[in-house]
Amino acid sequence: MGRRGVAVAVVLSLACAAGAAGCYWKAGTVRRESAWMLARASAQADEYASSFDGKYADEELSILAQRRDLFDRAVLWQRFQDVLVLGAVAFAFATYGLYLAGTVTPVEGFVPVPYEPPPPAREPEQAATL
Repeated sequence: MGRRGVAVAVVLSLACAAGAAGCYWKAGTVRRESAWMLARASAQADEYASSFDGKYADEELSILAQRRDLFDRAVLWQRFQDVLVLGAVAFAFATYGLYLAGTVTPVEGFVPVPYEPPPPAREPEQAATL
């Protein structure tokens, strides 16, 4: 695999990191939108408290549904961000592992020694007579 595997792992790690940054930016956009909607809802709540008109209550319920949708979108983007951060870290470890595997060189003249099992254990009575 060598250098090509390391290069692919680096590219995938950087792509996951860039995707996580994009998800963070998108979640921030959704958060700002939600903050604006919260300020709007607070202003309408103040108007409702001063007038007790039923139309403000209906608007408040519709804004609540819109905020719930925004919250669901923000959670989705944050989940994508978490998965992409984990992917970036996993590919970074894979890059390092592939790099280390590529640097291992066999020792010249090394001959592995064949495995020899240990001799069988002696019987207890033979051990006592020795």
